Amino acid sequence: MVEISALGVPRSAVAKLTGLTRGRVQQILDGAGAAGVTGSEWSDPELRRLVEAAIAARPLPSVGVGVRRESTLGPHLGAGLGGTVRLRGNVVADRAEVVRTLEQLIDHARAGELDELLHLTDEEQEVVRGQLIEPT
Repeated sequence: MVEISALGVPRSAVAKLTGLTRGRVQQILDGAGAAGVTGSEWSDPELRRLVEAAIAARPLPSVGVGVRRESTLGPHLGAGLGGTVRLRGNVVADRAEVVRTLEQLIDHARAGELDELLHLTDEEQEVVRGQLIEPT
């Protein structure tokens, strides 16, 4: 992290690249006696391109919480309700965020806001009744 910062990568980009907060990056840099670059100015456009590509390719640790329709091709078909909870390494706080998101989903379901996802088409009703769809 210190070496990346020393190349001229702004702290905000170092944070995205490492998955840490900017504040934590600053603490680490301070501990190493390095100031870190601030702002959004880059002295090397090629370095910026490489760092942005690395940030885009790096998955953030997260869990998905939501309700969506599924299909024979798998889940996540069409619209749904929910979102991503980014994991921050604090199990208690992460659990609380997942619970909060689930409680919001329950409130939406109770209010009937998921009914469109739960409604079956005529063709789906036939499948439920055991009348399988004929292949074409």
